[in-house]
Amino acid sequence: MKMKNNLFIKQVKRNNLYSEYVGVLNGVLGLTNRQAQVLSILLDLTLTTPVIDGKKNILTKEYRRLIIDKIGIGYCNLSTVLRKFKDDGILINNDGWSIAEQYIPIIDNNNCYISLHLSLE
Repeated sequence: MKMKNNLFIKQVKRNNLYSEYVGVLNGVLGLTNRQAQVLSILLDLTLTTPVIDGKKNILTKEYRRLIIDKIGIGYCNLSTVLRKFKDDGILINNDGWSIAEQYIPIIDNNNCYISLHLSLE
């Protein structure tokens, strides 16, 4: 990792971007490792799932099964994690479930920028 004028720069592989991104956000979100894994997959699904009939839903049975198979989480535990994400506003329902805009990384010219503002008490 390099640092330049209060800017930390880390090179990551594209297939690892979402887990790295969630790792940075996790300092604020305070997720468990399992919750961070689920969020990473949900980010990928949000950005790659096609819109069908004006709707996008990343919580279909098919996608839940994919998450269960990919990280080995149980169905009940996955449901608990998804409930937490809904309660925390990370998952929102706009004619189908997806990640809220403020949690989605913006990728520009092979760069993903994250701004973090720490307000002192």
